[in-house]
Amino acid sequence: MPGPSPRIILHDVEIYAFNVYTSTSATITATLQITLFCRNIHDDVSINVDKIHVYASYYKQQITLPVPVPPKYLDHSEFAVWSPYFNGTTVPMNVDFAAALARDVAAGGVMVDVIVTGRFRSSNGMISVSNPMEVSCPVYVTFGNKTDDGNVIGSPVKKPLDEECFFV
Repeated sequence: MPGPSPRIILHDVEIYAFNVYTSTSATITATLQITLFCRNIHDDVSINVDKIHVYASYYKQQITLPVPVPPKYLDHSEFAVWSPYFNGTTVPMNVDFAAALARDVAAGGVMVDVIVTGRFRSSNGMISVSNPMEVSCPVYVTFGNKTDDGNVIGSPVKKPLDEECFFV
């Protein structure tokens, strides 16, 4: 039985690049930065979160490399803030996914899932429980500056969210 888990909130997403290429081979180049809050909401349990990696996916297809974030011990009601910067450069994609993603980008927005994986251990006195962690933070990202071919350019687009993520 899983122990008490931390609450994870996706605070914001900042898009630096989000470019889909479908002409010669189906690839994506995505660069973004996010801010995550991880909070221990339990009064009587401490939580240790480690081996954490964060990446972005589009309909369950990974579009950036996983980025490690530092482990954190969370005592009662403590929280951690992580702000990883991650990217994927010319990441190969399924042709059908690339075509659908290109249509979404051309329409001005795309549903991206920020995935947090790792492990958390909760302890209450002498009892300690270790659990794998996979958290999904879905977010609809809109684009500000695009070229005629759909590439995202110019200043980064920051989207404030404060959306609670969920364990999968």
